[in-house]
Amino acid sequence: MANYCKTKYVITGSNEDISNLNSIFQRLLKEEVNKSSNVDNTWLGHIVNELDENPDNISCRRWFESVKLKNSSTLSLTTWSAWSPCYELFELIVKKFPTLQYYFISSEPGLAVYITNDADKKYFRYGKKYDVIDKETIKQLISMVKNYKNEVRDENNVVRVVQR
Repeated sequence: MANYCKTKYVITGSNEDISNLNSIFQRLLKEEVNKSSNVDNTWLGHIVNELDENPDNISCRRWFESVKLKNSSTLSLTTWSAWSPCYELFELIVKKFPTLQYYFISSEPGLAVYITNDADKKYFRYGKKYDVIDKETIKQLISMVKNYKNEVRDENNVVRVVQR
């Protein structure tokens, strides 16, 4: 079983792009999503679907919550994911909505992962245990996740990660 990684995001950009992204989140929160799949409205993969991509190709394990429109150009939310922040998902969001930028602070105590990309502490206050990472580091982490994304269970029901 994965350790939970709690990540708080602040997304900034044009009023139009923030409004469109917020509409996706709000629609998912209100809609009845395919109950037969055993996945609820807040599964991160639904966002990937809404952005016309395949959730099987993007790391999107777990869910989102606490979506708030702070003002016409700023949206905040929290995600709970497996082991690490949802780098790939948020890179997809900024690809689909070019005016957007995202800032995050993330903690996963089981693996002692405490990171942020808010170097100026504009959106989050944090102490010394947090490491600040840049855009290049995020790209490297996405590459690592893509290479080791697939899991399979062996004959003893032990989960194994298989490199693509």
